[in-house]
Amino acid sequence: MKPTPLLFVSKHLYNFSYPKIWHTLSTILKERTHRMMNRPIPCVGLQKLVAYSKVVGLENMQGFQHVKEIILRDIEDFEDTGAWISGGMLEFVTGLVESGEMRLLRFRLHRVDCSKGNWNEKPIISNFLTAIKHHSKATISPQTTNAPSTPLYFPLQLFELQQITHFEINYYYPCDHQKDQAIIIANTTTLISIFQQTPYLKDLTLCLQYTLDENPDLEHLSQSTISTLNCLQTLQILKVLFHSEFFLTPPPSTKDLLVTQAGSTTWWQKLSENLKSLSIITPYSLNTTEIKAFNMERLQLKTLKSFYMDSKQGPKDFFDLLYSNNPESEEDPRKARD
Repeated sequence: MKPTPLLFVSKHLYNFSYPKIWHTLSTILKERTHRMMNRPIPCVGLQKLVAYSKVVGLENMQGFQHVKEIILRDIEDFEDTGAWISGGMLEFVTGLVESGEMRLLRFRLHRVDCSKGNWNEKPIISNFLTAIKHHSKATISPQTTNAPSTPLYFPLQLFELQQITHFEINYYYPCDHQKDQAIIIANTTTLISIFQQTPYLKDLTLCLQYTLDENPDLEHLSQSTISTLNCLQTLQILKVLFHSEFFLTPPPSTKDLLVTQAGSTTWWQKLSENLKSLSIITPYSLNTTEIKAFNMERLQLKTLKSFYMDSKQGPKDFFDLLYSNNPESEEDPRKARD
């Protein structure tokens, strides 16, 4: 019996789709939500994979060789009752990483507050991170959170620093301006130390409501540290850092920049000529602040392809300079002035 065209198509789709299906191992929101609320965990996501492995055996499942990304989401993934640990999945994956049978391209920590719990006291987690550090070339992308009035902590010693290429930190809660000054200074100092030890960062997102009185020494150290990140390509500053008069200038390597405040004359002029995308999304509270108009006369931006600004706080001649320097921009930047 000759194979039918349908069988050929099915085989082709199988060979094409199977590696994509197995590309990423991660829990899903539904199973994490049930675990957080102490409800029975439905057999979905990683739990479903663990349940199936108990029938056929993890060692008999052929898809692990196609896994290129692992994501640990929230602190619930680190609990002994979670799918990663309770089902033996993380231990099995650790062995594959150590043996070279699983060649990860990326390891992500998603919205994990690293100050909760000591990972060194969790052998299964610690062994997995050790395997990533010593037996994998996967890039590492931490997205960590900082709880209110809590010392910032990130266990850099558990990772190969050269592999940390993406970093995101979130602090969503408005701080007590007077009460939290000391903790903000301490956390900013910790953050600076992290950046000083991760010079290969390519993507950095700061979403920090760190309200701080003027502190020239700390501001200068923050700026000088960011300026040394010579591999940085994407920088997003999603909250006003410290105070409305502090403007963090991206390093010259930056190609994509998103900020939430229009800067000073010096800030505008220091924007690198390598920048390709610039977005300035100003919070309402700053939109209502009257800023004295000024002229720039010169502008370095020459390769900008995309520009967005939702306020009219730019320098008076900025848009004309931007247009004359970037005639191939996707949008005529002068329209933002109207």
